[in-house]
Parts: sequence; structure tokens; C-alpha cells
Amino acid sequence: MIRLLMLLILAVWVKRYLKSLTLGCDNPLSLPALRAPVPDPPKVSVILAARNEERVIEQCLRSLTRQSYENYEVIVADDRSTDATGKIIAEKFPSVKQVKIPSLPNGWAGKSHALWCARQEARGDWLLFTDADTVHSPLSLRVPLTFARNNGVEMLMLLSRPVIVTFWEKILQPVACIMLFILFPLERINRQESRLAFGNGQYILISRRAYDLIGGHERLRDFPLEDIAMAQNAKRAGVNFRLLHGGEFVQCRMYSSLDELWKGWERIYFLIFSDYIWILPPLISVIAVLSLFPYAGLFLDPPLALLSLLFLHLASERTYRFIHADRRYIFFHPVGCALLMGILWSAFWKKVRGKGVLWKGKRYYGQNFLAR
Repeated sequence: MIRLLMLLILAVWVKRYLKSLTLGCDNPLSLPALRAPVPDPPKVSVILAARNEERVIEQCLRSLTRQSYENYEVIVADDRSTDATGKIIAEKFPSVKQVKIPSLPNGWAGKSHALWCARQEARGDWLLFTDADTVHSPLSLRVPLTFARNNGVEMLMLLSRPVIVTFWEKILQPVACIMLFILFPLERINRQESRLAFGNGQYILISRRAYDLIGGHERLRDFPLEDIAMAQNAKRAGVNFRLLHGGEFVQCRMYSSLDELWKGWERIYFLIFSDYIWILPPLISVIAVLSLFPYAGLFLDPPLALLSLLFLHLASERTYRFIHADRRYIFFHPVGCALLMGILWSAFWKKVRGKGVLWKGKRYYGQNFLAR
């Protein structure tokens, strides 16, 4: 029985390694022709919400105001900030339009409300929704927009490159990101007939027509993960949607401390699987078997265990390299997996007990997240 299990684990990691060899090889955004100047460029409104973002807002806006694109505007929704966010915008970025959000109406999630308010000031034929903690390359508008127009895509989301700095980020962030890659494969998401949807609010490029067709942020006003909900609404409305790797164009440091990492990923997994919370215990078991059991297998079936660990590390090395994570921390892979298992179990237990998750002062319970 142990040998059969070890053979199964080995087969899984060999398959993962072979799949990792193609990472980044077929990204349509890498075509050189997309980098050419855009003839008769449509106006793009870049919109972001900022609440107490004085640490990151300058870096973000500096990157957005230096785009190699001729026809765009930048709008920031200052969502009840109590720090120097508004002052930094006003003093250092006079060309940026600032929309003050004085209060949050009942029934709205803060980010969706702020983006919806800023959208009312937008004049662009295309809208780019992004986050205050992102940094964009000068081609962040030109290349994705050219791809979208050339291919009839009306909603394009990009997966950003994670910025990973501290010890705990290097251990947990790659493992948590890779898990999402596995659970939400791009090839399925990008099939229009597939019901599977996923999104990334750090980069949402959408035509004004498509935004209005799916009801914009007003339709998903109470959703804390508005990006996935927008992707779902787009697919249901028949909007031509794509989700692509975009690390060359946008990067983001999501969390910095272990506490932020735990709470942030707990919130994400809690809300994604809220309607199907029973999936989490089997998922925890699968992580334990595939990623931790091979180490125990060194005492049970050393040859197969060593082969499994070899391909585990080879597959992880390719993926770490792809997302620009520190490959030396592959050797902490078991620690990262153990932390992720703890996060998933915490999310499951909070849902079962009806406690919900607290995020930026508001508690979310996640009911009917995938049903709308």
C-alpha cells in the first residue's frame, strides 16, 4: 500500500514538472508586435482606490504617470484616508484626478464603492482598474490594450508578479500562489464555454461597453473579492474574457508580515470556497500527502521518496523562477505547505462556526459568493 501511494505521488510530481517546463512559453503578451506605438489610441481611464496608502501610493502613481501610451488619464478614489494619502496625490501628482469618498453606504464593500464612484468621473473608452500597492512597467497600458483590441477581447485581467521580500513572504507566498495556479488553471478559465472563473483586481482592463453590460461594480457592491465576481459576470454575459500572466507589466507586494500573510490568504481562501467549504479538508489532506508525505517516505521507501522529492523540487524550482521568488527557499517548501494547511483549516473552521473573517474593519461571511 505504501509503495502504491509513493508511486502515485511520484507520478503527480513528474506530471507537475513536465507542465512547469511550459510556463511562460505561450504567453501571447510576449509578441514583439504588441510593443509598437498604438495608432489612433483610444482613451483609457486608469482607476484605483486608495485608503491609507501613504507608504505605496507615490510609487504606484509614478509608474502609472510614466506610461508609453499617449491617451490616458489617472483617477484615484481617496476612500476616507486618515493618513497623508490625499496630500501626496495633490502635491506630487497634479495631473491625477482625485475623487474624495466621504463615507461608505450600507450594503457596499469599500473598494467596490470607491471604484464605482471614481468610474463616474472617467472619460475613457477603456477602463483599467488597479490597486494602490501595484507598480507598473511603462508598457502596462500599450501591450495589454493592443492585445485586447487585436483579439476582440473586451475584458483582460493580468496576474501580477508577486514582490517577495521578507523571510516569511519567501516561505509562504510562493506556495499560496502556486496553489491558486493549480486550483484555477488558465487553460480552463480562458475557455469561454467553461464555467470556471477567476480574476485579479490588481489589473482589470475592460471596455466601457463591457463594463456597463455586466453591471460594473454596482452589481457586485457587497462582494469583498470583486475581481472574481467581475470575471464570472463577464463570462455569463458572453463578454470575451482572458486571464493571462502579466508579471512583465505589473507587480505587487500583497503582504509583508506573517500576520498579514496569514490573515490575507485566509480571507482569500475563505471567500473563494465559502459556498463549497467542504472542499477544504480534502484539499488539506492532498497537500499533506503530496508535499509532506514524501519526507516521511524516506524512512519507508527511500528510492521512491527520493525520486518524488527530486521532481517536487524540480517542479517548484521552475515555478519559483517563473514568479521571481527566491529559489533557495524551495528547501523550506514543507514549512510553507504546513502554514498553508493551517490557513486553510482556520478558514474552514471559521466558516463552520459562522464567525466570518475580519478584513480592514469589516467582517465578511461569504454567503452565496459563487452563486451570483
